[in-house]
Amino acid sequence: MNNDPNQPSQTPNVTPVPPPIAAPSVGASPVAPTPPPRKKTGLIIGIVAGAIGLLLLVGTALFIMLALPGLQRVSTADSFLKAVTAGDIDKAVGYTDGESNRDFVTHSAEKLKGASFKLNDSEFRNSGDSYYLFALTNSEQKSARVTVAFKDGRNIVTGLVYSPSQLKLIPSKIDDTAKTPSKTPTANTEKCFAPSDYSTALGYTNSLTFTETSPYTTNAHFLADSLEYESSVAGSNIGTIAAIVSSNSGKGYTIHLNGSVATTAASDKDFANQRAEKVKKDLVAKGVAASNVIIDAPQNADSMGGATNEVVKQMARSVVIKFIPGCTTTTDR
Repeated sequence: MNNDPNQPSQTPNVTPVPPPIAAPSVGASPVAPTPPPRKKTGLIIGIVAGAIGLLLLVGTALFIMLALPGLQRVSTADSFLKAVTAGDIDKAVGYTDGESNRDFVTHSAEKLKGASFKLNDSEFRNSGDSYYLFALTNSEQKSARVTVAFKDGRNIVTGLVYSPSQLKLIPSKIDDTAKTPSKTPTANTEKCFAPSDYSTALGYTNSLTFTETSPYTTNAHFLADSLEYESSVAGSNIGTIAAIVSSNSGKGYTIHLNGSVATTAASDKDFANQRAEKVKKDLVAKGVAASNVIIDAPQNADSMGGATNEVVKQMARSVVIKFIPGCTTTTDR
């Protein structure tokens, strides 16, 4: 120890001691440390993912209910017409409701053999018939309409109409009183056309039921700038229509004629009507009642996409003939 008063006093270096930690009081719960605040990003991502999943489920359900039936039906129409134009009778019949349609399919295959086709228009109906209109090339026929309906758990072809002129997507309807034999239980179905009623006139055993929406259709082709038929085939087709009438005396029917020309001038449609009048005159001469023959609005090359080549022109110089029965029955007597 230094006792010199002239020397400064020295304080020893002492390490500070922390104050004692107070013990928790008896009965008190220890306080847990406060957790950091949670981020909202994960919650938002979860909500968005859930919403997207729900939308996908709803979209899938809507596709199955609305879009898928339409796609399946147009696929049936396309596959059926592909089989017909390829001459695959067995496959084509498979798209119909049975073997009863084989004769008609065979006849149609002969008319449409080798034709190329493209879907031009369609109308899907969830219940009832759906219509598909195809443009044809490499064939005397210009257009074809395939009717498809959902029956017995599958899509079935219920109608095929083809023509050397442009068909309508939706077939014209005739008066309801003409297509319905009677609304009473005592309706006389013998006044209605059965499939076999066409056989004598067609020259083969017919098993297809022709109706107002799927009528028996044929045509008469004309020479250029003429009211003379191009060949004897026209007269033969007219004779077939007359034979259907004469072999089914007492049964109601209408015959619709649609004349056309190979030009685009509006004034030339009068000439198309003259061709239709020519066919009507020949039908009447063969015993068809004039009052049962209806001449529809005439057509020209515009309705066929324009007369761009001789093949189209030849097809346009024609009259389409549709035989529409007043009523039908699927039962052969």
